[in-house]
Amino acid sequence: MIEEHDGRDRGSDSGGAAPVVSVSGQAIVEKLLVVQHADRVVIGPGNLLTIATTGYSQPTSLEEELAAVAAGLSATANDDAAHVRNRLYAIAARLQRVIARLTVEASRGAPHVNAATLTVSALIGRIELVLPEASSLRADLAMLYTAMGDYMSSLREAERLLDSQPSRSRNLMLAGTALLNMCDFSTAKAVFDAVAESTDLVRPSAEQESQLENLTAEQFRQLWIPHYEGKPVITLRNAPRLLAKARQISVGHEAGILHRLARAQNDLALAQHDRNLLSASLRNHRRAMRLIHGDYNFHMPMAEYYTLNALGAVKSEKSWHEAHDLSYGLNEGAQAHIFLMESRQLRMNGQYFAAVEQADRAIRSWRVHPHPKGVVDSLASRAHAHFDIGTRRSILLAAEDLAVASAIASGRGFDVGHEARLLRPRCSEILEKQEKLQVAASVKAMKGEFPNLFSPTRSTLTSIVASSLDQ
Repeated sequence: MIEEHDGRDRGSDSGGAAPVVSVSGQAIVEKLLVVQHADRVVIGPGNLLTIATTGYSQPTSLEEELAAVAAGLSATANDDAAHVRNRLYAIAARLQRVIARLTVEASRGAPHVNAATLTVSALIGRIELVLPEASSLRADLAMLYTAMGDYMSSLREAERLLDSQPSRSRNLMLAGTALLNMCDFSTAKAVFDAVAESTDLVRPSAEQESQLENLTAEQFRQLWIPHYEGKPVITLRNAPRLLAKARQISVGHEAGILHRLARAQNDLALAQHDRNLLSASLRNHRRAMRLIHGDYNFHMPMAEYYTLNALGAVKSEKSWHEAHDLSYGLNEGAQAHIFLMESRQLRMNGQYFAAVEQADRAIRSWRVHPHPKGVVDSLASRAHAHFDIGTRRSILLAAEDLAVASAIASGRGFDVGHEARLLRPRCSEILEKQEKLQVAASVKAMKGEFPNLFSPTRSTLTSIVASSLDQ
């Protein structure tokens, strides 16, 4: 079974590998959340970024585009009332295309995106003063922040939308997705519960969009979150029903569910030393990739690679190289996953110092693009490398990494991982009392330096979610 031909061709990373949440008329958010985390914001094939607009020429630079939007807004002050509304709609459409373009460039780590996003935010503030419905552009802005790895700003935009439109399911989905990326799983689950269960939300106008949104909320709350919380058995139990539902709606969602199921099977198999379950995981990884004919991002071959390694398969190089190829040119938050994969492999190869170096790179990246689960996984990988170096000092460093990782996971309510749980008492057995005190001091210092890493940032969503569920 391990050697079976998967029959897939490499494709782009922009299509239905996972749930797709419609959030505006011009853009979609694609979510592919795996154990090592992924977040991708993409523009669907039906959403053209360079639509020709009658009445003016299309500047090519973002600076010119943003200047044209600002000039257009200023010019409306001199328009007669009969024409202002149409003019403002045209300006809003133009700004939406700029945001879509920035979203794509943000996923590639373009350095100019941060400054341009500040300008976009200010322009939205100006246009919504004269065209209140332009506040819906904040949904696009939230997705842009997500592509940048700035999940807190994405959440703030979602909360602003919910302040004025608390019953719109689209706004709740934006908020829930941001919370999921921030590893605030309990609040995220409450949000997705509201989307899935409330009967009084204003849902998308098209029936298929509404079905996809509901299915996505169900996937996140019944598959993704239990898996993150260290309950893969729940993911395995819920997956068949959601797979049957997805087959009637969306091949992309079906592939995403299979991928999540495969990840959960992999983790459970490692904990239970179940080779048959590992083989089932590999089959589901390949089923997911075949379903979407190579139209997936680097997380799928990367997850397949981990399962192949766990099985001891010799033919894992294809998955390794494909994960690298598909991640090429993506931003630092995406590259962190590759650094972590490399760290794990280097340690297996006995290259412990190089493994520490790559884990360091991953941790630094995920501090810039905050993702607590990624930091925990990287700390665990670095701890294993330190432990295998074998000196007393390196074992102390391993114990510190594991203590910090455990504190982050405990504070945020997710699983620290099977291997980390096994290694931590082995370190403790070796350390003296004074060294254990040093470990505790290191955790305290990290909490002081990076408080948001250890506990979720409080959100104003609690009352909104409670209100939605009560209706």
